[in-house]
Amino acid sequence: MRIMNSLEKRDFIHNHLHQVDENLLNEVYEKLHSYINEEHLSDELTDALNKGIESLNQGRGSSHEEVMARMKKKYPKLIK
Repeated sequence: MRIMNSLEKRDFIHNHLHQVDENLLNEVYEKLHSYINEEHLSDELTDALNKGIESLNQGRGSSHEEVMARMKKKYPKLIK
């Protein structure tokens, strides 16, 4: 995988934000807002987010619908 520079990362995020559901968009907003306001992420969380982004860049992602279907199957009493 090619390492992206900051501008490429910003462009990638900007170009794909329309595909994100509202819950994830809210979560990303809160994280970014916290970060900008000097509440920096822990090294552990930063590593986990970077691994997740790398996985998505390699095409190993799941849509919200796929995740919810798995959750409903695994936890039928919790997810309706």
